[in-house]
Amino acid sequence: MKIFKNSLIIGFVITLFSCDNEVDLNAEFIDTPVVFSLLTPGADTQYVRVTRGFLKDGESAIDLAQDPSNLYYDTLEVFLTDVESGNVFTFNKIEVPKEPGVFSTETNRVYMLENQLNVGSEYKLDVTRPGEGTSTATASALGQVELDKPDPNRPSLEVSFVNNQLQFQSYDFQFNIGRNIAKFEAYLYFYYDEVNGSTKTRKEVKMPIGSFTNSNRENLDEIEIFFPGDRFFRTIANEVEPTSVKKEIPTDSTLMIEIFAADETLIFYQDLNGPIEGLAQVRPEFSNIENGIGLFASRSVVKYFTRLNGDSRNELKIGSLTGNHNFSDP
Repeated sequence: MKIFKNSLIIGFVITLFSCDNEVDLNAEFIDTPVVFSLLTPGADTQYVRVTRGFLKDGESAIDLAQDPSNLYYDTLEVFLTDVESGNVFTFNKIEVPKEPGVFSTETNRVYMLENQLNVGSEYKLDVTRPGEGTSTATASALGQVELDKPDPNRPSLEVSFVNNQLQFQSYDFQFNIGRNIAKFEAYLYFYYDEVNGSTKTRKEVKMPIGSFTNSNRENLDEIEIFFPGDRFFRTIANEVEPTSVKKEIPTDSTLMIEIFAADETLIFYQDLNGPIEGLAQVRPEFSNIENGIGLFASRSVVKYFTRLNGDSRNELKIGSLTGNHNFSDP
């Protein structure tokens, strides 16, 4: 999980107007935990990021952000409880690298739990500051989106973006989703190997398949997303240099479908923090952390591998869009 890679700039500015029109920009300091975590069923590790809101009268928030003591708590206890079974798991504090930026790079602290989750189970997160209180939130471990077409259990059912006359045709990707999945996004990866002498370098071209919003949060089968065949070849033509370097098309695992799914809480948070549109330029605030601010939600990520069929491989090698890119069989 990469939620801890992006630093969060937190500043609380409270404006108090007195009868003589003087403005006090800084109220008394209130220690506020800022908690972010995305449960990821299927992953062997879960992460929680905990920072603190900070404000000091007369000092710039940018200057304060350079001191790690303003960003992190010295002592924290972080627990995850399976509500149904009552099992309690303890997160361990670790330090991870951080890219240079506004915040101090001296310390970049997250909390890690090496444990698989039970899909569908409800989990309660507790972040305790000894003697100060506990921040809590709950989320259900989200299931994965199933790929129905192409069938990952039947490798012989290959993907084709052209017919047998080498004319472009759309491919009908089909998906099944379970309850509580609010939205999913699917991406297609095309793999090839650049060959320089005896050295092969694996390369990829990524392209979006599409997304689906599950408004009723119900189980749905055979959700169809049509992917135009010409878009597949045009994307490769634009992304791959038409050089003399040999580019081999693997016989197996030519394609990978990666699917990201999210629960209602995460989608709502993303929608609120997206681009501001319209005349109203006030961004609503959202947090589902009790006794703190932040986000505790669930997502899932799954990858399926499949193959490109013979006609589509031929189109890559001799077609009008990619015929000059030096694609070949191994």
